[in-house]
Parts: sequence; structure tokens; C-alpha cells
Amino acid sequence: MDRQKGVFCEKEPQEQIKYKKEKKARIQEKKPNKLGKSRFKAKKKKRTNSLIRVKIRHVRKTAEFLEILSKGRKYNGKTFSLHFLRDPEQETPQIGVILTKKLAPKAVRRNYVKRLVYAFFVENNMTLKPGTRVIVRLIRPVKDFPRKSLSAEIKKDLAALTNKIIQA
Repeated sequence: MDRQKGVFCEKEPQEQIKYKKEKKARIQEKKPNKLGKSRFKAKKKKRTNSLIRVKIRHVRKTAEFLEILSKGRKYNGKTFSLHFLRDPEQETPQIGVILTKKLAPKAVRRNYVKRLVYAFFVENNMTLKPGTRVIVRLIRPVKDFPRKSLSAEIKKDLAALTNKIIQA
């Protein structure tokens, strides 16, 4: 058997097939490692959720942001300012988030706030009508909040602002 850097030569296809089968059999044995734990991770169970989730698109283009900010209605909360515009041509709701370095200097904190905002709208997507385009803008510094209180504050503020959108 000739080998060149771990690759079989093309002359021996039968031995290649045999080697691959042996290798596959060795991997499937699932021998535990030195610590007694399996080297292989257990398969994750699929989440079965009875709720039907509507896909929410992110607003990414500058032109879309400017259109919503200029033509849309604005509501202010304690932590956020929420701009929204209804577009009957759109099928799915769109969400955009604006966070400045001045109000959240650390990138980790900005990304955490964005994740919380997007997660809030995914969880409460049935409240938004199709074609609603929303921009959430941070208006109060969040650098001094601990994580748990920040999460609670954001959810409470966004709930109040989305209720205003629904009533409008």
C-alpha cells in the first residue's frame, strides 16, 4: 500500500474502500476516553413548540432606516425611542436597532442589548401586524446597569412601546 501524505494512490481502489470501512467502524464503536466520558456528544432533541413563529426580518440598509425614521411615527419610553411605519406591501415585520457608542461604549453590551431586543420581538411576534417596520433606538445610557436588571428594564419598556404601536 503506497501512501503519500495520508492519501492512497489511485492504483488500489479496493484497499481504499476497505480502509474507509474500517475507519468508519472504528469511529462508530464510540469508545470512551480516559475520563470515562464518551467522545461523542449526544444528539440534540428537536424542539417541538406549539407556537407558530413568524419570521422577522432585520432592517439593514441605510435607506430603509432613513425612510422609517423620517416617515414613521415615534414613541418614547424610558430606555428606548421606537419609530414605526406600516407598509402594506411587506409580508413580514422588520426590526432594526440603533445603539451608539456614546450610550453603550462596550461592544459586548451593545450586542447583548441587540439580542434582547430581537428576542423580545421574536417572542411577541403575534402582536406585530405583517408589514410593520420598527426601529428601536437607545436613548439612555445602559453601561451602569447589571445584566438582569437591564434585561427586565428592556422587556418592560419594549412591552409598553409595542402596546402603543398596537393601539395606533
